Amino acid sequence: MPNIMLFGFLNESQLHQLKMAVCGAMNELGLGKEAVITSVESEVTSCDGLMRDRPFIRICDISEFEAQKIIRKFKQISVIAKYDLEFILVNDFIAKDDNRFCRE
Repeated sequence: MPNIMLFGFLNESQLHQLKMAVCGAMNELGLGKEAVITSVESEVTSCDGLMRDRPFIRICDISEFEAQKIIRKFKQISVIAKYDLEFILVNDFIAKDDNRFCRE
């Protein structure tokens, strides 16, 4: 389940535009039903003394192959490609009804 996280996008119309672009991309890749978007409404600024806004997009996924497809797709969409992308490979996803870790 890819989780696309949007950090530092405080402008509502900018955030909405990004969400629509991300959802469109996920649907085109056939991932619309399993992908989720998380918006982290926090200020992201540089540490260089200038305090410049540095919003970015994080892609979390358990499949590196799938994440690479998402990154390639995002690089083709201008509204997304103008922001930094970060990719985090997740060890596992544990669904709410997954009982692998339940005690006996």
